[in-house]
Amino acid sequence: MKKALLLFIATLFLSFIQTTIHAQDMFVTKKGIIAISMKYNEQTLIAVSRDLVVLLNNETGEISFKAPYSTFKTGMDSIDANLSKMDNQFMDFKGKLGIHFISTKEHAPEYFGIEGTMFTSFNSTFVKGTGTLIHNQIGDVACQLTLQIQYTLSALNIQ
Repeated sequence: MKKALLLFIATLFLSFIQTTIHAQDMFVTKKGIIAISMKYNEQTLIAVSRDLVVLLNNETGEISFKAPYSTFKTGMDSIDANLSKMDNQFMDFKGKLGIHFISTKEHAPEYFGIEGTMFTSFNSTFVKGTGTLIHNQIGDVACQLTLQIQYTLSALNIQ
């Protein structure tokens, strides 16, 4: 995936009714969905993983998420084969949403900034982006959180 420009879009469903740690004001999900849109050889690819782990503090807006690169699928055999070999490497982010409280009650869409650090096995890089929180009560799902963070693969030393 050399020289690919990566636009990271994570869609996280914040239901967490059964997995909320109430004492610590944390939302937790272990099977979130993450989609990465990237340019590769002048072609747009989308890599999707359904193994996203998210911790979100609804009082402070601090967020961390992690997904193994080996779980991402693009539909392109050569890239998927390379990703599947990345067993011990993760997309790992720790940062803060630009909102002070995550409400799971009905509310208008909220738009905010996000910043933090994206880590790999080799290094880390500071990233910024934008986010949207939409109240979307469907069963146990209370809200949908979408984050957009742009960075290059070379900044994270991923080939």
